[in-house]
Amino acid sequence: MSQANPSTPSRAGEQPTAVFIHVPKTGGSTINGIINRQYPRNRIVGVGFNHLASQERFLAMSPQEKAGVQCLRGHVAFGIQDALPGPYCLVTLLRDPVARFLSEYKHLAGRGSRVVTYPPEALASLEAHLEYRVASNSLNLQTAQISGYLSANIIEGKRLDPLPDDALARALANLEAFDIPGVLDRFDECLLLMKRRLGWRKPVVSIRKNMAVKGARKFTPSTQLREEIARQAAPDLALYRRALELIDQRIAAEGDDFAGELARLRRANHLLFRTQKVYEAVLPKNLRRVGRKLLGR
Repeated sequence: MSQANPSTPSRAGEQPTAVFIHVPKTGGSTINGIINRQYPRNRIVGVGFNHLASQERFLAMSPQEKAGVQCLRGHVAFGIQDALPGPYCLVTLLRDPVARFLSEYKHLAGRGSRVVTYPPEALASLEAHLEYRVASNSLNLQTAQISGYLSANIIEGKRLDPLPDDALARALANLEAFDIPGVLDRFDECLLLMKRRLGWRKPVVSIRKNMAVKGARKFTPSTQLREEIARQAAPDLALYRRALELIDQRIAAEGDDFAGELARLRRANHLLFRTQKVYEAVLPKNLRRVGRKLLGR
């Protein structure tokens, strides 16, 4: 098992490299948007099955080149951090596996995937998608990523290698190595922890991205289906529950000023949300798109 690299800077003023292991449908798109504010784009490296070419370039870098990377992120397995020559801060966000499954299915049924190819029958219904996930060994993706056992077959939508018997034990042990073993339920708290651990100076206010797909079908899973998802996703559920315990411990250790900073962040997020609603109501979508192009966004 990989050992945690201390996130304490090795030299005065030096910040650790942010390593974000992004599990799909756990709030990572919003996190990535905030990361983009903090670092120059040429200091951010994507890795994982969504950035295979970039990952290969990163692994081929010299130690000196890798030392210039300020953020390493993507849908990748635990262990990528071992390629870094210096200190890093290891971050992930996990999610209740039932909620993650439902969110992912809604997203795939509404938009599809730009990365992974799915057979049409796998998206015919919630039940069909669960059957596909179980048969392809891709349901417990959180355990696969955090244990370090994620198979490269995922990029082609093929059946993944079955997780070894010790996958959950390894994932639980690896979770202890995370500076921020986050959960979606503590999203704002995790953002503040990242800001503190990584010395971020720019704002972390945000509006959550990819929360819903406009025009998507509505799904009302039965209690029986929810229970079956939880049963099949038992490893991910155990991992998520442990992450919830760990992140609450990290938050409790932050001191009395953390609650005040959290309240200020939430007020700012609420104001940003209301401002965006007014902006969207006043400007048609096509004009908003033109405005973003003119601003280079």
